[in-house]
Amino acid sequence: MNYLKVKYYLITLLNIILNEDFGRKIKLPFSEEDFINVAGKEGVLNFIYYYLCKEHQVLEFSSTTVKKLEEYFFMISAINIELQKNLSEFIKISREKDLKEFILFKGGHLINEIYTHPATRPMGDIDILYSQDIFNALKELLLELGFVYHRDSSQGHNFKKGDRIIFDLVEYEGDFYVGELKKKLSPINYEAVLDSTHEIEIDGNRVKVLTNEMNLLLLSDHMRKHYYNRLIWFLDFILTYKKSEIDYCHITNTAEKINLKKSLNYTLFTIQKYFPNQIKARNIKLSHLEMKILTGIIQEKIKKGN
Repeated sequence: MNYLKVKYYLITLLNIILNEDFGRKIKLPFSEEDFINVAGKEGVLNFIYYYLCKEHQVLEFSSTTVKKLEEYFFMISAINIELQKNLSEFIKISREKDLKEFILFKGGHLINEIYTHPATRPMGDIDILYSQDIFNALKELLLELGFVYHRDSSQGHNFKKGDRIIFDLVEYEGDFYVGELKKKLSPINYEAVLDSTHEIEIDGNRVKVLTNEMNLLLLSDHMRKHYYNRLIWFLDFILTYKKSEIDYCHITNTAEKINLKKSLNYTLFTIQKYFPNQIKARNIKLSHLEMKILTGIIQEKIKKGN
């Protein structure tokens, strides 16, 4: 299997969906098994299946493949619904205990806002940025709810049910840094981003979340650190940016204030190259070498460790 060839074709399919260009039938130029394997790894399998097969019937599969895709679609939907139930219970009890000094960030709470169907975006865990003052109380709460605690390699605090991590609590965002170095170099902690939050309601309970603008800046930095190696992150960024009607000048100014301007520029350059016309960005100033490296990363000529 030529992984890169399949990945590039998936980008073509995603552009068809984003541009709402459903006027012609689509035939895969490779096996259905290759499609499932690569699209699954890139996190976009259900998104493509939902729009091109279930909704618009322009991409056809064998009955055997449709059965597999339906089973996977149902499984991801069930996992995401269970994740949302865990989040709702956590918020409810934290309010009862008057624990408010934490922020939901990244994508756990955005799934119903950004994606049409809960199965179209496989979710990992729920990320929480906490104030150091209430960590022990949050830990006790999650243990009472039956979660098992352990530390991860980037100094985060993971809480599991069974073999699945449900909550990831961090004091400083920026898994590129560890220990004391993280505290010195990461600009993202509870106090630093408190002004970039608002409250939303989840099942009748209010909770602080990062603004979508700040979430996008953290996502762009996350994408850069992980060498842009999953297509679902591009989809997250594009859909959030467009549905939130992000102001380009404002987000670039915010990025500059928290030292994430370079990460944002890298992400916007890559999006414009592979997902043209989705986001209007101006004056992205990158050197020829930076553009060459970014192109090489997407083409998998440059990987971590090179």
